[in-house]
Amino acid sequence: MPIPGDPSATTSVRTVTQVMEPSAAAAFIGAIGSSMFALVLVGALALLSFVGAVVPQDGDFDVGRLVRWKQDHPGWTAVLDPVGAFGTFRSWPFLVVTGFLAANTLVCTALRYVREGGLAGIRRHGVARRTGFYLLHLSLVILIVAGFFSFGTAFSAHLVLTEGQTLKEARESYVSVSAGPLRDTPHRGGDVTLTSVQEEFADREHRTAVTSHLVVRMGDQVLVAGDVRYNQPLSVGDLSYVQSENGYSPKLGIRRPGGHMSLVESFVALQTGYTTGVRSYRDFLPVPFLENRIVV
Repeated sequence: MPIPGDPSATTSVRTVTQVMEPSAAAAFIGAIGSSMFALVLVGALALLSFVGAVVPQDGDFDVGRLVRWKQDHPGWTAVLDPVGAFGTFRSWPFLVVTGFLAANTLVCTALRYVREGGLAGIRRHGVARRTGFYLLHLSLVILIVAGFFSFGTAFSAHLVLTEGQTLKEARESYVSVSAGPLRDTPHRGGDVTLTSVQEEFADREHRTAVTSHLVVRMGDQVLVAGDVRYNQPLSVGDLSYVQSENGYSPKLGIRRPGGHMSLVESFVALQTGYTTGVRSYRDFLPVPFLENRIVV
């Protein structure tokens, strides 16, 4: 029987606090939404953007620039080509980084919303102030997601046509083709004909406008016929033909020694440029048996 006042008879009470480790899912979500991960992604995005700005891209109209760069830098080409650096903004590394950046921004915003107590927290900290914060972050997510799908599904190609010429709408007819990894680009196989080109001049010297009349056929059926001007494309389904360059186009023939067999007979598109006051010409011609291009 305990004796009142006896210290040895005092009953001790202990409080035990149980600390629960976060689950693997919670830890993963926290890592995705962390500021450190955001810094890594922004740094990777800056690096990829720098590469895309410095390294020639395969969507450039001047295909010779990329060919010459690869010839002058074989070591860098062996490193950059496998990771898609010559099409940086449509490459998988770029799309993966932008996708994770969108996820990071969205998760970070959601965690902040939960941590502040949801709608009650917004009212407590000021509706206008907190609403602006969330709208800004959500708009960034929408912008990044739109960029992801825009780059991933983008498609552009350069087709060189001379007045009166008809080309098959096929891969080998294009000087260059640039397509995102999420874009399926089956060619229709129709015919594209440039029937006429009309030029307008001011003072009989300065060209002010160029109008090209295109006809697109599928077999005997005319899909569309119309004029193409600068900033006025001609659309056929989900494709639009725009006029980006114009100039003179002499005919070039390549034959085997002896002249008995013609390897190719087509037109060369000339682009006139000036370098330190000296006029220069850059030409190119699609040649199927030489990987669809030869720079002359």
